[in-house]
Amino acid sequence: MDGIVYSIGGAAGADFTDAYDPATDAWTTRAPMPSGRDCMALAVLGKTIYAMGGRAFLTRPMPPDQPGWYSFYEVEAYDTTTNRWRMEPRMLRAVRGLAGAAVDGVLYSIGGNDSSKVEALMP
Repeated sequence: MDGIVYSIGGAAGADFTDAYDPATDAWTTRAPMPSGRDCMALAVLGKTIYAMGGRAFLTRPMPPDQPGWYSFYEVEAYDTTTNRWRMEPRMLRAVRGLAGAAVDGVLYSIGGNDSSKVEALMP
């Protein structure tokens, strides 16, 4: 976007947002994701990158009181002009390993894995 390459999220629920500028051959750290995750879909609308679904490993007790991999309902939006994340309306299903696309101003989440340990990670 605008000549910048973004790397978002990562293994085991990393919350990284990094930006690479080929003109300067340098990486910079940007605002971290509110809920770090991997196996999510990313799509771009305008100057905003949307992170949909995904998974994270949680060791803290959650229903059903078991640590493990949990899928996300959440959609978070990263505004590249303000370097800020915001919450968007949740998806209907908690999924990971999905595909994402933005076509004619509409955001799509496609496919994914519906985990047997599906729990929302944020209220």
